Amino acid sequence: MLNPSIPNNNTHFKGIPIARVIPHNSQNEIILYELTKKDITFAKKMVQKLDLKALHPNLKDYNGFVSWKTIIKRAVERIGTQPVILAVQNKRPCGIMAYKNNDGKASFLSALATWPTKPNQTAEHAGKALMRKLFQYTQEQQNKIIDLIPAETKPRGKSCKDFYSMLGFEKSHHNNDLQNIWELKDTNFERKCAQLENFFQYKEITDGKEQNLDKVLTLKITDTLKEKLSKLFKK
Repeated sequence: MLNPSIPNNNTHFKGIPIARVIPHNSQNEIILYELTKKDITFAKKMVQKLDLKALHPNLKDYNGFVSWKTIIKRAVERIGTQPVILAVQNKRPCGIMAYKNNDGKASFLSALATWPTKPNQTAEHAGKALMRKLFQYTQEQQNKIIDLIPAETKPRGKSCKDFYSMLGFEKSHHNNDLQNIWELKDTNFERKCAQLENFFQYKEITDGKEQNLDKVLTLKITDTLKEKLSKLFKK
């Protein structure tokens, strides 16, 4: 975390790498970055350029895509007021998560969304990698529960409720007509971290330096010049 008492005279937009996630069945690792106020401009540009339809060119309908992007915007809007984590694969953002501590007793997942890095190229386990970070946070805070409100939309015909159910979340008994809270409680969150590591190797970065995300990452969904040259040389 940055020290808020230190004045910021640097206009660059920087993120701090906090973890490397290496899927067991792939070498396409995911880097998790913690975003700070310095990253707000970059994150807003990311949302503006993000074209979820272009990343799914072969679908028959795009129902739920507006709501999907709204979740991403919601996470970006919380940068600087809540912890916000950006998932990156092949130098391209592929997921974002915002969360907070509710009254020192519960973690609350404010927003979570993932998306492909290129057309039809899904960043496998990006959502699980982000949740691994939230489980660790909950365990470190000694919170007993994680609450969330799942989205009702089903972009690509998929429901996030299936994802949360797989992780062990259930509908809260405290729901009413105005709320649809899901919760994960009565569990060992350190063990939940270990369960997710059946899918990938999770390596914390404890000495991560600020990085200029404008220079480190790309928001293009086609090959960059560097990638084109790399493919050419491989041939």
